[in-house]
Amino acid sequence: MNLKHDKAENVISDYIESIIRCDYELARSIWKAGDDVSFIHRRGHEKGWDEIEQNFYRMTMDEMFSSRLLKTVGAPDIRYYGENTAVVEFYWDFVATFRDSGDELHTTGRESQVLLKGPDGNWKIAQVHYSGPAVTGEGEGF
Repeated sequence: MNLKHDKAENVISDYIESIIRCDYELARSIWKAGDDVSFIHRRGHEKGWDEIEQNFYRMTMDEMFSSRLLKTVGAPDIRYYGENTAVVEFYWDFVATFRDSGDELHTTGRESQVLLKGPDGNWKIAQVHYSGPAVTGEGEGF
């Protein structure tokens, strides 16, 4: 856990840790505060930090799963646009145990994140969009 987020790479590793441990304080430290952040994921579209914390971290990750393992597949691709904006793209592998049944869930997907550098020099997540793997079969993905 790296609470200094002066490099975009630190945000990515702490984001993964925040999910694995359901660490709300760590999550809060890497997300931009306020209502102008968003998180598009398979179960919904959260708008604002309060919704992200409640609906993604608490209701989905913490209440639904007793354990979580999230890891990137390959190195994340980070592109900087000026001094204060970065876009991160990566593929991920997620294994979790359902709290109620003990059954295992294994999913894979891809994610993009928009990071903004604040006046304190630390990077924060402003937007996340994740989806499942691409489908490329005939007639799929439209």
